[in-house]
Parts: sequence; structure tokens; C-alpha cells
Amino acid sequence: EKRKAFDEGADFPRKVEQDGSEGETQKEEVEKKYFPENFDFQPFGDPQSDRREAKARQERQLEQRRQEALAREAHQTKRTDL
Repeated sequence: EKRKAFDEGADFPRKVEQDGSEGETQKEEVEKKYFPENFDFQPFGDPQSDRREAKARQERQLEQRRQEALAREAHQTKRTDL
């Protein structure tokens, strides 16, 4: 059991990704570096790595557009009341 943990790199701390999840194990990092043929080709990195961040950004943009539309509407109704 200790040998397996050693082989997996359990004693090394994992990196924290941008979305807060744990990164790859030491074993995965070494295998990707020295044996890339065992993994899928990803020319621009992992496409799912920042999906939470992208979703949050999309929600912020949607809310900003909604607020801008409400502000324009309020401004137009204010001008027509005069």
C-alpha cells in the first residue's frame, strides 16, 4: 500500500486549478511529460479546464446586458414622460 502511494506520488502536494479543483497527480504529470502518446492530443490544453470560469463570465455578461437594457428602457420612458 505504501509502495502504491509512493508510485502515485501521494506525498507530493497537488496543484490547485483555476476553478478550485485539484490538479493532476505527480504520476499523471510525469506520464504526460514523458509519454504523451498515451494521452489524447490537445493542442491548446484541456478544453474543459476553465469551464466554470467561462460559465461564470457568460452569466455576468448576460446580467450586464439585462441591466443595460433595463437602464435604456427606464431612460426612454423617463424622456417620454416629459
